[in-house]
Amino acid sequence: MPKFNQKYFLTFVILGVIIYPQKMRAQDSGRDRSCVARAIQILREHNPRGYAVITQLKDPQETWRYIDCSSPDLGLGTLVHEGVHFLNGELSLDNDRRTYFYADGTSSPVDSSIIFRRNEILSLMSASERSRNYVETYVSNEEMQNGSIHMLLDELNAYTHGLRTSVETASVLPLPNPRSERDGLASLMFFTKLSLARIQAGHPEIWQRLRSNADYFEAIRRMWRLAESTLVDACKVANLGLHDTAILNSL
Repeated sequence: MPKFNQKYFLTFVILGVIIYPQKMRAQDSGRDRSCVARAIQILREHNPRGYAVITQLKDPQETWRYIDCSSPDLGLGTLVHEGVHFLNGELSLDNDRRTYFYADGTSSPVDSSIIFRRNEILSLMSASERSRNYVETYVSNEEMQNGSIHMLLDELNAYTHGLRTSVETASVLPLPNPRSERDGLASLMFFTKLSLARIQAGHPEIWQRLRSNADYFEAIRRMWRLAESTLVDACKVANLGLHDTAILNSL
């Protein structure tokens, strides 16, 4: 896949903001141009893999709206998280196969046609677990019920990228107050674990499809390993979690 020449990417950023402002979202029209350039510079210097996500996109400007100049961390975790969704979509040329760009810089395609109704995992949760943040968004939301299990894996992968970005940029963009960065990744790990348990127990035909697909199992193992290592590193950084301890105890 063609890539931007990284040597000139920051120049591209600055010129893009100055020459092509009409391409940016309306809410971005007042964005500080120096803030965008600084955000990309910090990403390049402190999180090269997150930077690689943005530079591989066909139109990096599509993600600039996630840069938050009012936030202490400039929204870089969100920028890379959403950038991963964009990139996975661009890499996935077949409707039945989803390509994941992992937080270790590698990528692989997997079958995306394995359907699983996610609200089934609610029966595996306690009342307190069902009341947590992220459950409504990713599990009980009626609009997101029917879908392939790769939709959860997509979020697990994106949250790993986003938290890794927060960890690696914390030395230059420290958070003055606690945020829920670790909570998101821990929640998606929890949902993924319950989904696999529910599929194994209640849907033997789906479980067999997963078991017989070496690429799928390898993708899950890789995502889980990267998520674990990212959480371990994130626990060493101040203010990256709110309720993550309770979520991790559920794992």
